[in-house]
Amino acid sequence: MLTRSPNSLRARIERHVFRNPGNWSTEDLFEQLGAFEAGHARFGAFLEGLVCPDTIPDTAAQNRIVEAFIPY
Repeated sequence: MLTRSPNSLRARIERHVFRNPGNWSTEDLFEQLGAFEAGHARFGAFLEGLVCPDTIPDTAAQNRIVEAFIPY
């Protein structure tokens, strides 16, 4: 569950992905999210939902999320 606790998944993602880019690899993030245990369709829907304009209307924020998932 994504709560406000400093040790919650949400807090750890904010700390390791957004405030300290590169601290977690994409694989680390997906492991924390349990993505490797999810089915293909469920995982695809999750990724699509992350950058959906209904979820995140800010295009720059969408791009940052995509960049966090796709290592260049």
